[in-house]
Amino acid sequence: SRLLSGCGPDTKILAMRPINASMSPSGFRAQAWASLEPLGRFPLSELFDRWHSGDLLYGFELDVKCRCPVLLDDVPVPQALANDLLQRFAPEAFPWPSLIVGPAGSQSG
Repeated sequence: SRLLSGCGPDTKILAMRPINASMSPSGFRAQAWASLEPLGRFPLSELFDRWHSGDLLYGFELDVKCRCPVLLDDVPVPQALANDLLQRFAPEAFPWPSLIVGPAGSQSG
C-alpha cells in the first residue's frame, strides 16, 4: 500500500482497540477516551497484518511530517489554506499533520 511504501513497514504507530464501557463497582460506567484501549506502538506492517486477520485496530498519532514526508505530496492543500501558519511554522516536536488510520470499512462518528 502507499502507506507502507511511503513510511516503511517498520514505522511505528499507536495502536488502539475499541472497547465496551465497563461498569465500575459503584455502578457508573468507566470512561475511556473515545472508548478506545491503547495497546502500544506497533510497526505499520503488524497493524496491516492484524487487519487482514480481522482484528479491529486503529492507528493514531503518526507524525507524517517527520516520519513519512513523501506522503505530504499526496495531500492537496486548498488555496485558501496555503498560508496556514501552523503548517508553515509548526515546531519539529509538534506531530502535525498526524495520521490516523483504520481498516477498510471502518468509520468514525
